[in-house]
Amino acid sequence: MGSVAHAVLARADGQARVLAAFAKATYLCAPAGGMVVLTAPGVPRGPLHVPLAELPHVASGERVAVVDGGLLIEGTQWYSTAAPWRGIVPDRGALRAAQPLAADLLRSVPTPELMVPGNLLDTTEALVRQSDLARVAGLIGGRGTGLTPVGDDILAGLLFAAWLQGEPAGRAGLRRVARLSQTNPIAAAYLDAAAGGQSIAPVHDLSGALAAGDTGAARRACAETARFGASSGDALCYGVLLGLSATTRG
Repeated sequence: MGSVAHAVLARADGQARVLAAFAKATYLCAPAGGMVVLTAPGVPRGPLHVPLAELPHVASGERVAVVDGGLLIEGTQWYSTAAPWRGIVPDRGALRAAQPLAADLLRSVPTPELMVPGNLLDTTEALVRQSDLARVAGLIGGRGTGLTPVGDDILAGLLFAAWLQGEPAGRAGLRRVARLSQTNPIAAAYLDAAAGGQSIAPVHDLSGALAAGDTGAARRACAETARFGASSGDALCYGVLLGLSATTRG
């Protein structure tokens, strides 16, 4: 179970509400607030994710019991006895040294499509080079298609990269930036997690491979990230690489 999901379920017993249910993921709003995502086999680990052998048969609007930090699903109690999962966090200095590799990989990943007039990506890249993520959030937050809009996926990658590279004392402001996106609750939960330095497992693997200077592992992590969602993975990877390479672009 992801560390965010673990903390959310521990806050209070009660009834979680199903926001959306799909073939590979079911999204729940917990009793005391916060998002939990039940995931089917094959979905990568993530901060919000509660991996299950099989997803329950529930529909939007239904309720799922939260008891003692776990979920009571179709008569079966599910809870995690293992330590909450959190991805690796590489050394900041090693990531700075990896900026040229990140920039090289960025040129090889698909360019996200925001489906709005104007070339917002050029403006986004310029703002990232200026370290102005607040304006980026206002520009692309909530834009594009998908359950988590493409603009939010890019922003999540940028926030994650900024957290990895930031000074500990300055990281708190990233959550304020995440809240500037005018988006839906599901995307907002992933943005908040990214602003706290938490993303899906292949994104953490990507950052670790970059820090180690392992081009092959970094490319494999990009490919694995791209498999997440219909378009989310590509946009997320783009955001991470842009954020980690921005100072070398221009």
